[in-house]
Parts: sequence; C-alpha cells; structure tokens
Amino acid sequence: MRYQFKPLRLRQKILFMLLCLMQFSGIALANPLKERNLPDGKLLYSDGTNAYYGVYMTSDYNALNGLDASDKKANFRVIAFRKAAPDGTLVSFLPQQIKDYNGNPIEGKRYGQNEIDLVNQHIIGPVDEKFPERREKNYLRILVYSKGEYFSGSPLSTQSPNPDLEEPEQWITGLNFERKNQRSPMRPAYEALGKTGVPKIHYAKGTQDTKRKKLPSTIASLRSKRQAEIAITKPEINPALGKQVVKDQEFWDRLQFSGTVKDVFEGNFSDTSSKTFKVYFSAMQWAYSDSCKPYLPANTVKRGYVTWNVYSDGYKDTPVERSALIDPKFIELYDAYQDDVSSFMQQQKRTLQSQANTSISRGRGLSDVLGGAINNEPIHQLSRFIASSGGCETSAVYQLRENFLRAAKGQPSLQKAGIVLENAVAESSKSKSSLYGSCMNTYDPSKKYCLCFEREALKVLSSKERQLFEADFDEYYKAVRKLSERPAPPASDRAWALNAIRSKCN
Repeated sequence: MRYQFKPLRLRQKILFMLLCLMQFSGIALANPLKERNLPDGKLLYSDGTNAYYGVYMTSDYNALNGLDASDKKANFRVIAFRKAAPDGTLVSFLPQQIKDYNGNPIEGKRYGQNEIDLVNQHIIGPVDEKFPERREKNYLRILVYSKGEYFSGSPLSTQSPNPDLEEPEQWITGLNFERKNQRSPMRPAYEALGKTGVPKIHYAKGTQDTKRKKLPSTIASLRSKRQAEIAITKPEINPALGKQVVKDQEFWDRLQFSGTVKDVFEGNFSDTSSKTFKVYFSAMQWAYSDSCKPYLPANTVKRGYVTWNVYSDGYKDTPVERSALIDPKFIELYDAYQDDVSSFMQQQKRTLQSQANTSISRGRGLSDVLGGAINNEPIHQLSRFIASSGGCETSAVYQLRENFLRAAKGQPSLQKAGIVLENAVAESSKSKSSLYGSCMNTYDPSKKYCLCFEREALKVLSSKERQLFEADFDEYYKAVRKLSERPAPPASDRAWALNAIRSKCN
C-alpha cells in the first residue's frame, strides 16, 4: 500500500507544533513581542510565515503584573507579525464608498474576505480557548506589524530620551472585529455601527508612511536587552500593601504626561543619568516653589535667571527676573545638573522654533505649537501633578519629591525601602466610572480623542445620558447609529447633538 501525504498542510501543522514546543521547552527564540517592547503573550496561529499572538496589556502597553484579566484596565489584543507583499501591502483592503458622520459620500475601504475568513477559521477559536477570562469576548482588535521591519514611533506620549528603544512600537494598522455572541461568526466592527467600511485615510497601504522612519534591524536585540536591564531595576509595586501612593493609568492620562515622572513616582530609577531625569528633577523644585512656598523650610536657597528681549535696533525690554526657592537638601544636586538642564532646554527651544517655522510656512497659526509647548513644559506639567494630587501636603507629592532625591543620590526608592506613607491608601487612585475610561475601553481609540470626547460631552449630556455612556460606551454609538438610516432623522433628533461631540474630536 502506498501512502500519499499532503505536504503543505502537514508542514504547517508540524511547524506550529514545533514553535509551541520550542516556546514552552526553554529553547531560546527571538521574541517578536519583546522586539516591539510589548508584553509576553501566547502563540495563537502561524502559517509558517506570519504569526499571531494573544496578549494581555494595560492601556500603556505594559504587562498586567497581577491585575485581573477581567479588570476594566486590562485589554486583550491580537498582535500580528506579517511579511509584507512586494508592493508593501500587509492587509487586504478593498475600495468602498462610505459616508462620513454627516452623511456625505467619501472614499473608503472594506476588509477583504480573506481577512474575515482568517479570523473565523484560525484566530477566534484559539482566543476563546486560551483567553476565556478576557472582558470583551465578542470584540477583537488585531494590531498588525511588519515582520522583520521596524519603524520609529510609539502610541505613547513620553519624556523618554530614546522612545524608539524604550517605548512600544506603533503598529502599522489595526483591524477591528465584532460578533453578536460566542455562537456567531466575527464580522468587521464597522458593520455593527451600520457602516459599510472605514475611511481610507485611517490606513496605510503598506509598511511605511512619510512620517515614520525605518529603524535598523539591530533595534530588536537592543530593545530586548534594554527590557532585561529595566526588569532588574524596576521594583514590584503591589497596591494592596498600601505602603506608598499608587496612581492608575487614567490619572497619568489626564495629566497628559508620564514617562520619567511616572517611573520615579513608582520607584523605577533605571534612567537617572539621562538629561531628561535631570530636567524633571530641577523642574520639580521650581514647581514646588511656585505652588508650595509656605511649606518650604526657612533656610531655602534662591536660584533664578534674568531675561529680556533684544530687538534689531539694539533696544532691550525691561529685564524680567524668574526665581525659585530651593529646599537645601536638593540644592547640591540641583546646581550639579544645571549644565545638562541648560543644554536640554536650548535643544527644546530650537525644536520649538523649527516647529513654529514649519507651521508658518504651511499657512497655519502658532496657537497649536505654542499651546503644546506650554502644556508639555516640565514645570507646568509638575504643577499639574501637584494640583491633581490634592496639593502640597499630600503623600503623593512627598513621594515624588522624595523619590527624585533618592534616585539622584543612588539610594533605594521608598518602595524598595518599604517606607509606609500616611494616607497612602486613601490617596491611591480608585477605579471609578468616567466617560474617558469608558471611551478608552472601546475600540482602542487615542487618549487625545477620549479626553476631547469627555470634555465636549460634559457640555451636552444629560445626567442620565452621562451615566448610561459611562457604564457602556457602545450605548453612545447605538444612539447615533440612526443617522446612518434613510431617511435621516429630523434636525431636532437628539442623535444630531450627540453626534456633534465626536465630530469636534475627529
């Protein structure tokens, strides 16, 4: 008797089994998730070229670190690594005319049938089996990366001096799927919103656009090495212990900065030699002087500078003095950092000037550039931290100042030293319903969009609507979905006012 094998199907199965065995038997393999600065996950499917992983992560793309998978701050994502076609294509999109929020026809795209089949035949089954405790059981978001290619850019705003090394890499494009229940097949999520596709501008055809720089392949091993270094120095933080103040991600999102300040606050002293750390150490002294002068000791030391404008004809404005009172225990390090701080700020000034020139050359005003510069100025940021934490006498402000000092001196953080702070439990962030949090839990939008949505929505929503949308953001989309129907509802319909919220933020 002769046996005839089907080599392609058998080869795929054997390869998938080998990948799984090697992953769980300790054989060293390059970790594609670590190479993008993403948390570890589980292999769902591989066809021998492309691979798909299931990953739990927080909104800032960190591992859950003890957080329950059903917690609203825990997100599940499928991370896809695909080999680009010769023309650079990673995802199958087909042309589709769609309508914008106001009902006007625009050029769009719909998912190719092969993308839908892939999810239903190879992805959702392993997801249901390996991640049964995830929150969004009928929703799936796939983040697609280009296999073997790396690009500059991160989904996070950060103060890291080298975000391409330390922060998660931005994916090329994302796919969203949804189903009615676990017995139903997955369909493109835009269909659940009454749409026939998505705007073309939301997706790049290939692996790179003009705004993203390609990185050398060596970045993969450098990222893995850097993560190993951080893992050694980063302390375990258990909110249940109640020894120090713990702020959740929404707290940092609302401040619109984190990076170095968040790391120091949480006891991660892995970056104390950088100019960024020195800038924020110094800015902390200025912010505390501006906001908390009555709480400084009597023997403070004054530091400052004088500025004035010099015009082309030689005329000088009246000099303006800017000064801060520095706590004596910080002064030696403050003075030692000033050369690096000055160098950093000069570079920031040149960058701002370049952005302003670009804005003017493109016929735009300076308001956005200047507004962003003020919002991202370190002293301004840390003043927001003090205010958002509840003021000068809070344990949160003490924790940040003390950890800055300990980091600069090479001493253990409050976390490592196990020092108990008064009111730590009371000041730690508590998860509560908000429009921002509800928005962030739906379809993985940007933080900027959700902050804008909440700001605009609070001007429009009734108390009942706010409670409804905070509990389930899909209720908002259900309320505005009728605008896609024909004939459209009259101008007096509540859906138009609700739709105006997102229109202002897109």
